[in-house]
Amino acid sequence: MCTSFIKMADNGYFIGMNFDNNGLKYSFDTKKKDWFIVSVDTGKTKSPSFGVHKSGIFFNNLSVESNGKGEYRRAKGVVHTTKLISGIIDGNVQVDALEDFLKQTEIVNVPGWSTHNMICGTMGNTWIIEPGRGYLYNPLKQGEFQIMTNVSVKDIKEAGAEMHCSRYMIGSELLSENKPMTVSRAFEILNAVKQCSGQWNTDISMVYDSAGAVVYYCEKQNFADIYEYHLKE
Repeated sequence: MCTSFIKMADNGYFIGMNFDNNGLKYSFDTKKKDWFIVSVDTGKTKSPSFGVHKSGIFFNNLSVESNGKGEYRRAKGVVHTTKLISGIIDGNVQVDALEDFLKQTEIVNVPGWSTHNMICGTMGNTWIIEPGRGYLYNPLKQGEFQIMTNVSVKDIKEAGAEMHCSRYMIGSELLSENKPMTVSRAFEILNAVKQCSGQWNTDISMVYDSAGAVVYYCEKQNFADIYEYHLKE
């Protein structure tokens, strides 16, 4: 499945994202002003899977095992993950004020799915939102990072346990190394945690450099053929 991370650097931050896919159709969407978004076709609708804004805002929506508490429901003060993401894209949810929003709002899953979200603000502050579990807020400092795969980060942290997801452990080890963070380094990490066998395969690897507001990406694990999308021109 997918892996995402953010690491603070000397000048801004870098976001990395591996989109691991099980055969769903996906598309690149740059029609929304100032956004680079990848959407997936679930058969009924196209849903944003991950995306980045020219301001540095990032979101994703990754599968995670359900704990049975975050199932879809309607109630006052309850918002499902797709509506949260749509609100971020449309500017109705202010990411840099997300802490206040989350204190007043319960996030639940859409029907039939269990996912969690990594959301990054314009200064690199990061939230991991897990329906049925709550959320974690990380105001990252220079050199610090946050990584997420398809295992509940909140469950592991609260239990004081070790993460037994190989992609998480490999990514964390590489992000912990005292090496300058660059676009090339971010792709090295994504290459190290890619999936290329079994049901899930890495279809897109993306790096966002906040200093230049540039998205770099490749498809089908072709790390020698990198495309660029400039969000500020």
